[in-house]
Formats: sequence, C-alpha cells, structure tokens
Amino acid sequence: MTSPTSSEYAEAKIDVFWDVKECPIPAGLDPGSIFRNIKSALAKQGYLGELTIRPYCDKDQFPDGPDDFESAGMKLVPPDEARRYITMSCELCSWLCREHDEFKNLMIISGDNMDFRPTLQMLKQRRPVNILLASP
Repeated sequence: MTSPTSSEYAEAKIDVFWDVKECPIPAGLDPGSIFRNIKSALAKQGYLGELTIRPYCDKDQFPDGPDDFESAGMKLVPPDEARRYITMSCELCSWLCREHDEFKNLMIISGDNMDFRPTLQMLKQRRPVNILLASP
C-alpha cells in the first residue's frame, strides 16, 4: 500500500469493490453507516478522494432493497450468485479501461482477496493504481 500523505494518491478517487456475500454488513449497521465507516477509515489513513462503493450481492438479501444502498451513495451491482467472482473480475477490468485519471485508489473488500490476485497484478502493470485490500 502506498502512503497517501506524501503521494498523488491522497486526493485521488477511491473505488471500492465489495463482495457483500463474503463480507456481509455487520448486525446493527446499514449501508449508510457502512459508507460513513469506510470513508472515515480511509480518511484516517490519509485517503481523501471521492469515494464510490460497488456492493456485489443478491439484491433480495436485504429486505429494504437497493434503495438503502443508493441513498447511502453506493451503486448496487447485483450479479448472479454463482458468478459473483467472475462478475467482479470483469467489472474490475472494465473499471481499468474506463477510468483515465492518472492516479487512482482501488479497494477490494472480499473474504479471500487472493482470488483477485491475477486481476490486480494486471491492473498494477497497466496503470498507476494503489490497491487496498480489506477482509472481515
């Protein structure tokens, strides 16, 4: 992880790809509090850029539906349950192609971040990206 306080990454956009099935919302929290907690934790580490969170889950997993996510500023991406990893990997590659900022921060929240190692290595080779990994 690059130290943001002395680099271009401090103000760079932060895109979070979150596997909600593998890393579910803890009891007593809602999407809004999760968004604030992630933003606060990143700010404490010196990451102050615009934050976008893409939760990957079954939209039926939440009784209030996707409105909670959207009102919290998150874009809900409901992939097919059996293909969640493939969907996330494809979205990561698509993200690489469409994001043209010089510097970016990418955070992966997943139960086993090692599954994404090949995709993340490809990202690192193609563009200046700071990769942040989180797990439960």
